[in-house]
Amino acid sequence: MNSYLDRVREALPTEEVCSESLEDYLARRRAWDERSTISRAAWTGHRHSGADDGSDGRQQRRPQDQQMSTLHIKVVNHTSYGTHPEVYFRLLATTPFGRLTTAYCQRQNLERRHVCFKFNGVLIRDVQTPESLNMTDGDVLEAFWLPTLQANQRASRLSTLRSRRAE
Repeated sequence: MNSYLDRVREALPTEEVCSESLEDYLARRRAWDERSTISRAAWTGHRHSGADDGSDGRQQRRPQDQQMSTLHIKVVNHTSYGTHPEVYFRLLATTPFGRLTTAYCQRQNLERRHVCFKFNGVLIRDVQTPESLNMTDGDVLEAFWLPTLQANQRASRLSTLRSRRAE
């Protein structure tokens, strides 16, 4: 758009366009470009510098040994529901499992309230994190569809009761 305006201003025979001379416009444009360059440099430095003394309220950069670790976690579907038997996720060790479980259910087109997740046989709550469960890279979560799980538990209870009655 600016290049178009420049061509129009230079092509017009009159010295003023919109009550501004070409020299005034070019001076205003140079000043604007300088300010935007300074602002971009300051913003880029703010976002990527990492050298921070913490005096302005921002957190200081963590030492290399305390950097946030990214984990790759596989979620295995133990039911016939969903579109994929295995889904892979990458998340930080401090990310609550609620985000992973919600994303999994969205990808599988399942309702969150009908799915439970287990790690090493223990039910996972949404507020827990991989760090709290001492998970490592490549660990596996198991996803169960609750109605099927509950039906299997009922069936096993019924079979146990039937076997007791038969005795």
